Amino acid sequence: MWWGNSYPDSVKYWKLQVDRDLPVHGNMHTYAEVIELLRKQTRNAQDLCDRVEKSHLAMQGCPVSNH
Repeated sequence: MWWGNSYPDSVKYWKLQVDRDLPVHGNMHTYAEVIELLRKQTRNAQDLCDRVEKSHLAMQGCPVSNH
């Protein structure tokens, strides 16, 4: 399972109202920006895994799944 879903899942589970996110390493973003960044990172990881598979190689974390 890809970790990208854990952030919005935790926010929902704990019934948090997140306006801004300030990570330890990085810049402050709105919650909507963070969700979009997570989607982009997941798409990039999926693309990387696809390239690895097409090269007949293996890589830890592939395939990417959010289920």
